[in-house]
Amino acid sequence: MISTVTMSAASEFVGAFFIMAVLSCNLAAASVFAATSVACAYMVATYAVVDISGAHFNPAVTMALALTKNFEWSKVPVYIASQCAGASVAGFFCHLIYPPSQYPVAILFTRSYVGLRNAAVAEALYTGMLVLVFLCVTKTKKCQPNQYYGLAISFVLVAGSAAVGRISQAIFNPAISVGIWTSTFGNSPSTFSYLLVGQFSGVFLGIAMHYLTYPEEYDREKGRLSSFIAEFLGTFYVAVTFALSAIGAEPLGHWSIAAACMCMYYAMLNSSGAQFNPAVTLSLLMTGTFVDAWPLYMVAQMLGGAIGARVGVSISIVEPEDVRLPTPEFGIEIAMAEVLFTMVVCFVFLSITAKGNLMKEMGGLAVGSCITGGGFAIASVSGGCLNPAMAVGLYVVLRHSMWSLSTMGSYIGFQFLGAVLASIFFVALIPDTDPEESTEATSLLKTP
Repeated sequence: MISTVTMSAASEFVGAFFIMAVLSCNLAAASVFAATSVACAYMVATYAVVDISGAHFNPAVTMALALTKNFEWSKVPVYIASQCAGASVAGFFCHLIYPPSQYPVAILFTRSYVGLRNAAVAEALYTGMLVLVFLCVTKTKKCQPNQYYGLAISFVLVAGSAAVGRISQAIFNPAISVGIWTSTFGNSPSTFSYLLVGQFSGVFLGIAMHYLTYPEEYDREKGRLSSFIAEFLGTFYVAVTFALSAIGAEPLGHWSIAAACMCMYYAMLNSSGAQFNPAVTLSLLMTGTFVDAWPLYMVAQMLGGAIGARVGVSISIVEPEDVRLPTPEFGIEIAMAEVLFTMVVCFVFLSITAKGNLMKEMGGLAVGSCITGGGFAIASVSGGCLNPAMAVGLYVVLRHSMWSLSTMGSYIGFQFLGAVLASIFFVALIPDTDPEESTEATSLLKTP
C-alpha cells in the first residue's frame, strides 16, 4: 500500500515536471503563446491531482499554506523537495527533445538583466499575487465551493508574462528557478539568488494581502476597510499589468491585462465584489445594485490605478516616453472606441450580477473576456483603456510627456458615458430575474 505522503510527493513531482517541461519546450520553440501554454499545463495538472496533493507545484505556495496553518509543517520539506526535483529532471529531459543550440533556457540566468533588484521586485509582486489567489480560491471559506480555482491560479502566469517577462522572465516559482539553474549547471548564482529572494518575499506579500482582505479567516472582524483594500489591490494589479504591457509594447498585452482582471476578480469577489473599475461602479449605482459605498470604491480604484501604474514604471526597463500609445490628441475615434467597449464591460458586469451562480463561477472569465475582445479591438486607436482608473494611471506616468490633464479627463468622461449607456440598456433589455439569484449576487456587492 502506497502511503499518502508518497502519493502526494509523486503528484507534486509530476506536476512540477510537466510545468517545467512545457515551459522549456515553449522557449525552445520561441512560442508567442508560451505563457498561455504553461498556464494551461498548470491548470490541467491542478485539476488532475488536487485531490491527491492539493496541487501546489510551487514552494512559495507550500510555504504560504504552512504559514497560514492550512498545511502541516512536517510535509513541507517533502513537498518542496519533490517540486524542485520534478522541475530539475524536466530541465535535463528537455535537452533530449531540443538540441543545445535550440534550448534557450540556458541563457535565462546568463542574460544581461537591467537590474537584479528590479527582477526581484517583479518576482515578489507576481509571486505575491499567485499566493493571494491560491489562498483565496482554495482556502478561504467564503469562496468555497468553486470550480474555477485551477483557472484562477494558473492564469496568474499569463497576467505576469507580458508585464514582467522582460524583467525577470516571469517565473514566480522557486522550483522552476531551481530547475532552470540546475539544468544550466549552476550558471549565474547571483541572478538565481535574487530571483529566489523575490519569490519567497512574495510569500509574505501574498499572506499580508490575504490577511487584509479576508480578516475573518484570521479571527478578525471584517469592516469596510477590507473592501477598500480589496478594490485597491485588484485595481493595482490590473494597473501594474496595464502599465508594464504598454511600456513594453507587448503584442499580447491585453491578454495579460484580461488575465490579471480575471484572477483578481475570483480572488476578491467575496471581499469587495471585484469591481476594479469606476465605470462599473457607476453603472451599478445607476441601476440601484450598489449604492452604499460607491465613493469609497471609486477612491480605492483611482488610487490603485495611479499607484499601480507608478510602480510598473519604476520597475520597467523602458522609459515612460517610449510607451506605445495613440496620439494624445483626443478625437472622435478615441471617444467612440472608449464609449463602446467600456459600455460592453459595464453591461456584462451588470448582467452577471443578475445571476448569483453565474457571477461566482463565470463572472471573472466573462469580464476578462470583455477586456480581451475590446482591448485588442481598439488598442491601436485608444490604447484599449476601458477604465477610468487606468486613465488616471496613464496620466500619472505620462503627464510630463504625452498625456495632459484634459486628455485624462476626456478619457474618463467618455468611459463614464459608456457606463451610463450600459445602465440604460440593461434596465431596458434585461428582464426581471429570479429574486433568489439576484439577491445572492447582490449580496456579494454589499459592504459591511
